[in-house]
Amino acid sequence: MALIRMGERGEPFVSSPVTWPNAEHGTPDILAARVANIIERDHPEKFNADRWGFRLMHHIAQMPWDELAGLYVWLREPLEPPVFVTVEEYEAVGDTAQTWPILGHVDDPGLGVEESPLTHPVLGEGTRYARRVKRRRGLFGSTERLEVRWVWRVAGHDVVVTFARDDAAEAARILPDVEELLANATLGGSHA
Repeated sequence: MALIRMGERGEPFVSSPVTWPNAEHGTPDILAARVANIIERDHPEKFNADRWGFRLMHHIAQMPWDELAGLYVWLREPLEPPVFVTVEEYEAVGDTAQTWPILGHVDDPGLGVEESPLTHPVLGEGTRYARRVKRRRGLFGSTERLEVRWVWRVAGHDVVVTFARDDAAEAARILPDVEELLANATLGGSHA
């Protein structure tokens, strides 16, 4: 059950079902084709919707579906890998001061974690964790990955929204859209 809803105010994201088959999309390949066609309308001259949609389908198929309460696909650019924002919900355990740093991956800080409190008009008090880690790229190279997690406690559950990107310039372009998506989040299901 999704405790929060996002992407309903025109933000550049498509919401994916988290159970398949689905009445609206059927299977992940139908969702991938829909997303590729949406992006192709804005990039008709330099975009191969079939190839990108096929790759998107494979990324969607590899998602950890049993952990997800929400999945959102970014629509502004046909980046590879595609841009996802995930939502996970866990039964609340313990005090937020102990649980949230674990959910924010402070226990594995990598190159460092920035932690900041946040207040959402609907979701309430939460914490934003921005973590940077070094990742191998090829045989001799590496890149710095940015992983941002927003954590709230809603209706007895800890809700974790995650965005991650290996390219700093891409992360800088995408992050404002993710922040807007979160700013417009509402309560879902019976909690609305």
